[in-house]
Amino acid sequence: MRKITQYALNSGKRLRPMITWSMGSGSGSAIDFSLFIEYVHNSSLIVDDLPCMDNDSERRGVPTVHAKYGEHVAQLVAYNLMMTAMKHLSDGFKEIRKRQLYTQEQFDEISDSVNDEISQGLGFQGICGGQFLDLLICTDRDLQNKSVREQRDILIKIVRLKTGCLFGLSFVLGWISMGKSIDFLDQIKEAGCGFGICYQIIDDLRDVQKDVQKNGGHNNICKYFSRNEIIDMFTEHMEQFSQTMSQYELWNPTLHELYNYMLQSFKTEIKRIPGK
Repeated sequence: MRKITQYALNSGKRLRPMITWSMGSGSGSAIDFSLFIEYVHNSSLIVDDLPCMDNDSERRGVPTVHAKYGEHVAQLVAYNLMMTAMKHLSDGFKEIRKRQLYTQEQFDEISDSVNDEISQGLGFQGICGGQFLDLLICTDRDLQNKSVREQRDILIKIVRLKTGCLFGLSFVLGWISMGKSIDFLDQIKEAGCGFGICYQIIDDLRDVQKDVQKNGGHNNICKYFSRNEIIDMFTEHMEQFSQTMSQYELWNPTLHELYNYMLQSFKTEIKRIPGK
């Protein structure tokens, strides 16, 4: 099982844990929270790839876990990663209490609030709900026959739930690793969610041809928005993200590097889409 788990975790950009780790300056709690984020993310990818879901046989240039080891093993690895993630989450909170970043009253309030965010972000109000809608938008004729505006709203909701939520949690966990106030959690979460939406925009641009061949591109942003609309959406979210990072003095070398990476990646990938 350990070998297969290592296989599942063996590659990837690690953007989400990098965010949490850098904001928490590599503290013990930031490390545990980073592992929580990375394990949850990879657990969700294993499930998304299953034949009953997206039915992908390759991820990151290698066979998916179920393609290499079988569906039953893939499901068990996903469960194990999620349970291990929860252990790291608990350890992260213990480390915050040990460091006395908050009074006991503040700690109780912030742990309750963050646990609520996590339960929502991982359930049907988050990545599970996003995957559910992702499957429906590719298979449900009623959804495909909705008005253009309704289809756009559904697609953006999928992106917010499936990708934005976990990025938002990455920033929230980094924020509390710094001992910051609970009063601004919503602003930090929204900035992270916006950053995640931009990441998904880039991913959709990169995969547009593959998605069209696979399912008609029903779950790709390029099907619903013009080139100029995509540029405007990306620019708006990135500007809001930058403003929040500056307002709360959160910029660090890693976040600057990720921000610039996103800008450059978008400039490269938007060229795939025809337009003036």
